[in-house]
Amino acid sequence: MNRSPARMLRTDRFKYILNLNPDSLYTTHMDRVGEEGYWSSWREKSFRDEHAAAVLWRYHNHPAEELYDLAVDPDEQVNRAADPQYADTLEEMRRLMAEWRQEQGDRETGPEDLNDPNRRVGVSPYVF
Repeated sequence: MNRSPARMLRTDRFKYILNLNPDSLYTTHMDRVGEEGYWSSWREKSFRDEHAAAVLWRYHNHPAEELYDLAVDPDEQVNRAADPQYADTLEEMRRLMAEWRQEQGDRETGPEDLNDPNRRVGVSPYVF
């Protein structure tokens, strides 16, 4: 169910998220299990409540990169990835992420192809 791969790197001050499949809607078990209960109530409310609609939109739509300055935004409400004042920080986080992925042998670029006959059965690298 969790088909939205991402990588995250955090320092004392910053949190950087690399979304490997930003063109598809983000989903997890939370919004894909059944129609009754918690999630369906949010979905129903989103048709008549602007705040609920904004929460669901943000949940399902993730940009390619996210950068949060935790010192001034501990609730991670403002993505600074496109902010010119954070350009140097973004480049540093990209560099650190690339190094970490290289060290880990992480060459994934998106969700695994469930129809690939060579896919390792029982291995689902994006379920957390």
